[in-house]
Amino acid sequence: GEVSWEDVDDVKEIIADIRDPDCDMRWVIFGYATKDMKKLSVVDAGDGGLDEVVKQLKNTRVMFAFLQLEEKKFAFFQWCPEGASGMEKARASIHRSFITSSLGAVAVDVHAERLEDLTQAKIDEELNYATKTTGRDLDQAEAKAKLAEADKRKQETVQRERTMGNTYEAQKRLAKLSAAGGSAKAVGGGK
Repeated sequence: GEVSWEDVDDVKEIIADIRDPDCDMRWVIFGYATKDMKKLSVVDAGDGGLDEVVKQLKNTRVMFAFLQLEEKKFAFFQWCPEGASGMEKARASIHRSFITSSLGAVAVDVHAERLEDLTQAKIDEELNYATKTTGRDLDQAEAKAKLAEADKRKQETVQRERTMGNTYEAQKRLAKLSAAGGSAKAVGGGK
């Protein structure tokens, strides 16, 4: 489905303010303005840091955040909490590129489902990873470490996706099966 900004000029102005090193504005959160999820609007904005952004996130509502991490380093977060409906999550993934096209370059891009995905330590790790690996040749050890880290991230994402939507009992069965080296397909429907 098509999506648009409720007030595109307001969005452009806030993004420009966040990118302006002389402005105190550091973050903005966007959310759906309409139930049909066709309009996005500014939910809140502020001059604090990551902790302030995380406090604004709702456990049942898909949201998107743009945050200045440090000078000329920015982050984009897609917040898809476990309490949000499957339809909201699906639409959000479709609308993600529309939102990021308005932001410009970001150093950190995070899809978060739990508040633990948005800790300062995790964001610092992502920023450090991006800073170390952007715009230069890596030696063999660094390249190997980068591939291992990318593989780890991919495995974590696959694991999260495997358990998404399953009941607690189904998640426990999946974890047991994984530990035993079995296939997730062997576990019956878990919804």
